Amino acid sequence: MTDYTFTEIQSQPEVWQQTLDLCEQQQYKKVEGWIRSPHPVLTGCGSSFYLCLSAAAVYTQLTRRRALAVSASEICTFPNAVFSDGENYSLLAVSRNGKSAETIGAARWFVDSQSAKPIALSTVSTSPLLEVAEPAMLLTVAAERSRYMTRSFTAGLLALQFLIASSTHHEELMNELRKLPEIGGRVIDKCRSLVKSLAEEKHFDDYAGLGQGPFYGLAAESMLKVKEMVKAPAEAYPSLEVMHGPNYLLSNKTLVTLLHTDSARGYETALLERMKATGASRFVISEKASSEIRERAEFLFELESGLSESARLILSMPVMQLYAFYRARATGNPLE
Repeated sequence: MTDYTFTEIQSQPEVWQQTLDLCEQQQYKKVEGWIRSPHPVLTGCGSSFYLCLSAAAVYTQLTRRRALAVSASEICTFPNAVFSDGENYSLLAVSRNGKSAETIGAARWFVDSQSAKPIALSTVSTSPLLEVAEPAMLLTVAAERSRYMTRSFTAGLLALQFLIASSTHHEELMNELRKLPEIGGRVIDKCRSLVKSLAEEKHFDDYAGLGQGPFYGLAAESMLKVKEMVKAPAEAYPSLEVMHGPNYLLSNKTLVTLLHTDSARGYETALLERMKATGASRFVISEKASSEIRERAEFLFELESGLSESARLILSMPVMQLYAFYRARATGNPLE
């Protein structure tokens, strides 16, 4: 087992600061053009696609215009189910190393069919993707040696969030985002003992991650980390969807992680009560838990960031990444 994964998870606050510095010190005109385009689309595979899901939700919240997040495999196979005739689309391809066959294929389809080049967000300066797409933002500071996207996921999402906020003049949000590196360090230090003991002392056979709005992409990415590192069954759902069919799969061997939000507070508090009958253990990551949440969650971590819901978006990711890391180590799964 290497230390790359753990080191990269731990390094995120530093990488976030470097990412913010890049956003403020350099101009990313291609990204700004994509932000202002009539029909912005994001694409990627795996973790990069989940990043796109959250980024698209952030874009729509801040601009009040619709951004579309589409799996690169969908563009490769059913592009006519995604793109309509007569619309002026702009495509942003997200890929950590620029080697994903589907993302490259989606970029090539876009060039051939739309008579325009897509742009790319990546952590490398040369790759097959960058031979097709124009490099728009290269976050080499977030590059990883492990096989798992951790800091490249959060740094990429933070960069897009900051640039969209800057383009739309959300100064208050930008000021909050600037606080993330310091707060992120505190969150990592604070959560480590909780998630380590949870990972090492409690046995679960399967996992579910829940999140609404921009938090759904994070829930999906969190559970992908469990699949990749722990090699255990894991699913993700918009929070309130879990009781519409998936509840039949929940049991006392299931850990359900809820990324609790202000916007869905009433709904999600009631959801935790409804889930009690399934026997599943409920792990809630919240800014500050109400008494109702405390009564209904077996496990609880409070971010206590002091930030708005939009600004603290990525803070839950190191918590779940560390859980997956410690659980993988406890079960003897090798990490690369």
